[in-house]
Amino acid sequence: MNTHTLKHGGAVLKFFHLVICLLLTLFSYEIGAQQVDTYVIAHPAVTQASVSERQLRRIFMLKQRTWDSGEPISLIVFSSDNNKHSQFLKQTLKLFPYQLEREWNKLIYSGQSAPPMIATSTQNMLKLVSNTPGAIGYIVSSAPDQAVKIIEVTNE
Repeated sequence: MNTHTLKHGGAVLKFFHLVICLLLTLFSYEIGAQQVDTYVIAHPAVTQASVSERQLRRIFMLKQRTWDSGEPISLIVFSSDNNKHSQFLKQTLKLFPYQLEREWNKLIYSGQSAPPMIATSTQNMLKLVSNTPGAIGYIVSSAPDQAVKIIEVTNE
């Protein structure tokens, strides 16, 4: 075999590997796309009762840093390898975790934004949101207790 044949064979293998990864990603997205109950939650003192889907995406992409009232927003999320994080992003924001992280990295490493706080469990998420003024987060489970405010997401 000559060098040209080996390079061509390597390219074919890379192509098939890419196709398989793409198919697995699409298959896992369909499995993960099953509807589950998700709630956008906020600190009880947040005066805003609803956000549009567009506004929510901007908040989670760290591009909108204040509520409509002018109060600073503190974003709280689960880690990117958490299934609840993936479900919330896919179902509510129509994003994959890597897309959100790419946006975060641009803003965080350029000094334009601070990273979001990371919750380790649903109970930890509820505690962080209820104890952090201006906080916004989410849960993927049954409706939260009264310690946090549920924010309605509109299609506007």
